[in-house]
Amino acid sequence: MKEPRTKILRPVAAGYYTNITYQYPDSGYHWDKVADDNDPTYIYKLNQGYLYDSYKLEASLIPAGSTINSVTVYFRCSGVTSPLGTDWTYYKPFLRLGTNDTYGSEVAVQGLSPPWTLYNQTLDRPGGGNWTVADLADLEVGIGLAAQYQQGDRQSRCTRLYVEIDYIPVLHQISDSVRNNTAVRSLAAARNLPDC
Repeated sequence: MKEPRTKILRPVAAGYYTNITYQYPDSGYHWDKVADDNDPTYIYKLNQGYLYDSYKLEASLIPAGSTINSVTVYFRCSGVTSPLGTDWTYYKPFLRLGTNDTYGSEVAVQGLSPPWTLYNQTLDRPGGGNWTVADLADLEVGIGLAAQYQQGDRQSRCTRLYVEIDYIPVLHQISDSVRNNTAVRSLAAARNLPDC
């Protein structure tokens, strides 16, 4: 039986989009602010309108010929809004492959300083078609940040961003083929049929 496996890929470098303005702390690179689960670091933007960052991913090491079932974006976000906590911050994950982008659904968060929350969305292959292992070498993960009002104290923040690959290793597929062929041979022998 083919058993799917999962592989997490984290950012390792800046990608095509580098538009989000700020990071905390204000040193190093944006991608390393969202790559490590243990660091209290994040990227953020102020005011209205979406800005986008995308990041290149670490090597998947998934064997060529494996079947890619899905790619899911995980993003951990929160915001800072008005003292009354009545307005919203917004977050939108996406994937980039080649010159194509696939955007997820907007996540809207209300409150003065809501807790960090981990969201996830499974996205289609940018450009359409089926995923291949070769796609993962050029895949970028991205996030868009926005706020409801044009005021300097509104912050949309993202502290984690990564993808999870659901796949069936090629060795499992070969094992299934060998197992099925062995079963055919065993049946043929039991019925005294020529080997095929």
